[in-house]
Amino acid sequence: MDTEHQVVLKTSKKIHQLRLQFEAGNIFHNLSLKVGQVFDEVPYSETATIMDLPVDDKAALAKIQAISLTVKEAGEPVILDSDLDFLLSHLAAPNPQVRDKGVYFLFNDLLHAQAFTEKQFHYIKNTLLSEDFLFYHILEPKGDGIFKRSFSVLILSALLYADRAMYHTFSEEDLVDIIDRITTYVVLERDGRGFIGQKGWGHVYTHIGNIFDELMASDLNRANKLFLLTTILQGYRRMNDALVFGEDNRLAAVFSYLAIKIVSLRNTF
Repeated sequence: MDTEHQVVLKTSKKIHQLRLQFEAGNIFHNLSLKVGQVFDEVPYSETATIMDLPVDDKAALAKIQAISLTVKEAGEPVILDSDLDFLLSHLAAPNPQVRDKGVYFLFNDLLHAQAFTEKQFHYIKNTLLSEDFLFYHILEPKGDGIFKRSFSVLILSALLYADRAMYHTFSEEDLVDIIDRITTYVVLERDGRGFIGQKGWGHVYTHIGNIFDELMASDLNRANKLFLLTTILQGYRRMNDALVFGEDNRLAAVFSYLAIKIVSLRNTF
């Protein structure tokens, strides 16, 4: 059986080729069928392997607070590369106080304060899109790896918003790369759990809705956006977990926005 790395690589290549064919106009009416076939060809493992997850909750919360105070007290907000790596690594924390109310909240503050250099901004993007983050233990049975994957998607959506509103550093090539990686992620992700007890929110499809919303607002061409839409709909249809924790409302809001935009465009002609 292929390793997880090999499956991610093969799936990514299939998705990339399909997107290029669709963009070139070589496939159209059967796009959903072809994307669905990629979903159906994924081999999942029935065995869970050991995960390297943060267990330093008390120390992590103290460090997160220290980083926050240092940045806020600085005349010009900056963050050390080592502190950035610390925050990224703790997106995998099973403790929601560390992962969600700690790292995620601080990331939003840092983005709005424009504390990241352009180099750091791209480093965050590349790290979150990497196999060790976006596809962390993704082929295994449901486990705590969901948090690292799902919150990678959430931070990516925040990056896209910050880039559109403030940073203006992502190229079209960067955005297309994000499309390819996110569509691959949607194909492979099968953990749709919402609220996971004391560990907090998994919320994959809410976070997918967030990044979908941001990519729809980008200057990418319509083919790339339709390809992403098609993949998300196929993933939503195949999800075995009941998406009853607001995921349906989040996606419905995006689809409604798209419908209104399409109608408004038609009315201009």
